[in-house]
Amino acid sequence: MATFPPAITNPGTDGAQGAPPPGGSPAIKLAMMGQLISGLAQQFPQAQQGIKMMLDGLRMVQASASAQAAPPQPAAPPR
Repeated sequence: MATFPPAITNPGTDGAQGAPPPGGSPAIKLAMMGQLISGLAQQFPQAQQGIKMMLDGLRMVQASASAQAAPPQPAAPPR
């Protein structure tokens, strides 16, 4: 049985923290992943339940990413 390494780093980053992700912004990567999952739905119609779960998870990640990207709203002044 194969085991996975505990940490995976991108090649060329030397594991540096804060390095920009290769290939564009996270929003672009999430959109590309959505297209990939949609393509899987066409290629594997018998896997609709698993594909639906992947799309639901992707939507949760996109919502989380957009919430983190949005600037915080200023607090309402006390009355």
